[in-house]
Amino acid sequence: MIEEAPGKKIENSTSPDYGHTLTQEATKETQTNPFFKRALEKAKASLNKPTEMVSKTFASKVMTEATLPTDHDLGYKSKVGMFGGKLIREGDRLVFRMTGSISKLDKWGDKLLRTYDEHTVKEPLKLLRRSRGWALRAARPFQPKRYRGNVQEIAQNIERLNLAEYYAPVHDGIEIKKPEVFTSSPNLYDIYMSDTIGSELLDQTDRFQALKEASRYLSEVHISSGAVGEVLTNEFFFQGNENGRVSQPVLNIPDIVWNPEKYDSDRLKSTEPKATDLLDFLASVGMQEIRRSNGDLKMLDKAMEAVLKGYQNATVIRATKSLALRGRLTLPGDASSINLPPSITRKIRGFLSVHNNARLGANSTHSAILRGEIVKNITNFLGTTEPKTANENSQLQD
Repeated sequence: MIEEAPGKKIENSTSPDYGHTLTQEATKETQTNPFFKRALEKAKASLNKPTEMVSKTFASKVMTEATLPTDHDLGYKSKVGMFGGKLIREGDRLVFRMTGSISKLDKWGDKLLRTYDEHTVKEPLKLLRRSRGWALRAARPFQPKRYRGNVQEIAQNIERLNLAEYYAPVHDGIEIKKPEVFTSSPNLYDIYMSDTIGSELLDQTDRFQALKEASRYLSEVHISSGAVGEVLTNEFFFQGNENGRVSQPVLNIPDIVWNPEKYDSDRLKSTEPKATDLLDFLASVGMQEIRRSNGDLKMLDKAMEAVLKGYQNATVIRATKSLALRGRLTLPGDASSINLPPSITRKIRGFLSVHNNARLGANSTHSAILRGEIVKNITNFLGTTEPKTANENSQLQD
């Protein structure tokens, strides 16, 4: 649920025809649903452009079905996009209704593109020669670690994360039981985008204090409930805001769920999925701060320091550094930073990072430095570069 921050666009002549694949996979649906077909045609047109234009064209113009309804209560138009459904007023209720062709397309595309979000095989041909079974398993699409859930799966996430006070499942959707969270509570993404919104309330809000408060809350959620599923800047609302300082954070609808074939309830409380959440958040914050401060690395350090000081848990933070060093997340333009060999993976990295481009607001110029900045700031926070413990190694499974 995020739109791409503006950035440089690069040509990628080695990119395959992603739109052709997209259209092939959905042939049955397009034959019976003209609206779905038109959406796919738009998707194909955007996906065959340079890959860094995908998130702006595809996510913003095709997949965003609504934005937060902040106009009346907060006096500004929110930049937080709603993906996978529409916000609908039904009498006194506010419902995130997950129906329609765009919602179906979003769920299908999300599950496909997220397959490559976390990591990719560096040398697939070498792996194929060593183990054909493992190579085929690694290349299999529609098997991501996490994906946009259906109503029942999101309802389970709501219950597990102790959010039943705020959200409840209804037929074909999720009811926002406290509509004021969506209408009157500033979102962290909007706080970051305040320079483009023109709101005195947002302009006066200390984004670094907001980051620390959000990450403190994330740490509490991890301790009580386990990993969330996706943690970007748009996942946090603040129900309190006084003199530029926010308080009482609460999560957005937890619509991204963990694949139950890979993560059971016990594993969701282990180190690796929590580190995945934290790495998500650091990458999202990093991209937003680079945009907001025009690439000022001192401000980027300040933002990451705020996140790490708020989160505190050294075990998870150390594991986050390990994931970053091993190549997560899949980002555009970062092949050199992870010593990616000249393989097919390197040639199609533009495609493999398409989804992270969209959800993180990434581009290759910024991504090239982001991983190193995350590792550097974690190292500085921990005050040491000692290796992971044996216990942590056992939990960091791909």
